[in-house]
Amino acid sequence: MEGRDTYLLPEQVCDISLELFPDAVQADINPIEIDGFSEYTFLRRLDNVGFSMTCVLIEKPGRKSYVYPFFFNGEVPDFWKYGLIVTDSPKGKVIHMSLPTFDLIDSKDIAIPISNGNWYQVKNRMNIIAALSTIGIIENISPVSFDENLDLSQYESRFNRIYGTFGDFQVSLTKAYNRVIFAMKFFCISTMDHDLEAILMDRQYSFSALYPLINDSPIIGILRQEMPSCSNITSPFLVLNYCLKSVFEILSSQRFKVDSVDDFDGFSESIKQFQQASGIHPGACDIKTLRLLIKSAKMQHFDQLPIFKMAGIKIQIANEPEYPTIPKLSKIESDPLAEQVRLELNKALSDIPDPSAKIQWMKGKIDQLSEKYNDECEKMCSQVVTAENRIVAMSNMLREIVEESNVAVQKVEAASKLLNEVHQAHNKIQDKFESLRDGLFNEQRNTRVILVIGVLFTILGALRILWK
Repeated sequence: MEGRDTYLLPEQVCDISLELFPDAVQADINPIEIDGFSEYTFLRRLDNVGFSMTCVLIEKPGRKSYVYPFFFNGEVPDFWKYGLIVTDSPKGKVIHMSLPTFDLIDSKDIAIPISNGNWYQVKNRMNIIAALSTIGIIENISPVSFDENLDLSQYESRFNRIYGTFGDFQVSLTKAYNRVIFAMKFFCISTMDHDLEAILMDRQYSFSALYPLINDSPIIGILRQEMPSCSNITSPFLVLNYCLKSVFEILSSQRFKVDSVDDFDGFSESIKQFQQASGIHPGACDIKTLRLLIKSAKMQHFDQLPIFKMAGIKIQIANEPEYPTIPKLSKIESDPLAEQVRLELNKALSDIPDPSAKIQWMKGKIDQLSEKYNDECEKMCSQVVTAENRIVAMSNMLREIVEESNVAVQKVEAASKLLNEVHQAHNKIQDKFESLRDGLFNEQRNTRVILVIGVLFTILGALRILWK
């Protein structure tokens, strides 16, 4: 390595994308402690694949980080185009992320600080927490969820109860991951492309890499609709697990040879036998097959009564919380065999909820729901009283309108009668005017006749005088 610059990163070269630093060569597998830098990772990069780097460095005075030395066996890349900066230190050139690039990624993702500055000490734990969040065991994940003092036993108990596993998280998650891979093929969900499948072969599990394939598949929505009690499950992984367990129970109840939920060969063979017996072309468990399975088991959907829908009360199946387990046997036995029995019993008891706590939860739930729906009923009663008062007010208003209408009708009748009298009087006056007109015409005619006679007599008188 003489004559070559030593570069420092929080990850070993084998964990960094070859496309990023193709000529990088690991100088030492032992970490080096440096000052003035803090380590971060991002939520989307945990329990996932396809990212060039999982852990990055940010300049931060007073903080310590553990980095790994390497050199370039060729041309040194242009770090700036990747949003990276090189800063000299006494132990080598530190490759860290620029603040604008970090802020940009943090705005679209969630930056998670690595408090002890040693990525490889917390790598497995952080990937486990991210995986538990992806499959729906941990809800509302945030940087606080990755606190090193956080007790994961509560999540381990819930995970083992839902998935029917036991042992440490690495083993349990790997078993659940293999179950998901099988369920994707079993229920005809979109399969992985060859590149992603090749990458995942080197990992025990990567639920986050499968999440888009499963969540975006229309089959998940159909499974939620078809499988009873499945519509309220939000996590697509829990939907797959629930459906696979339900199919296992149906096949087992009909005496098909399926040893367990993880007996994938038994699943495939039994579903083919069921399809052949039902007159369906053998293959994967498609929607038609699933509906026949549900029908054969007489499983029913949970539908709330219409009266609750009309009242605006939503009825749904309650998800039970994490109950405290039955207290473990604390007395240490001197006999190795007895001590082994005690440890096995404690392991078994660790997954069994305390019945008294469950009863207490149910009592509290009943009291809570009773109080809630009592309040709803009181609100409805108040609304009914308000509606009745409005109906009474409207009735009084209608009564007044009817009375005023009757008065108006009487006035209209009186006006009509008066109009009739006026009309009759008008007719009488018109008749009188016609009589007067006829009389005037007669008088005018008589006057004309008299006038003509008078004129004639006058002319005759005048002529007589002239003749004399």
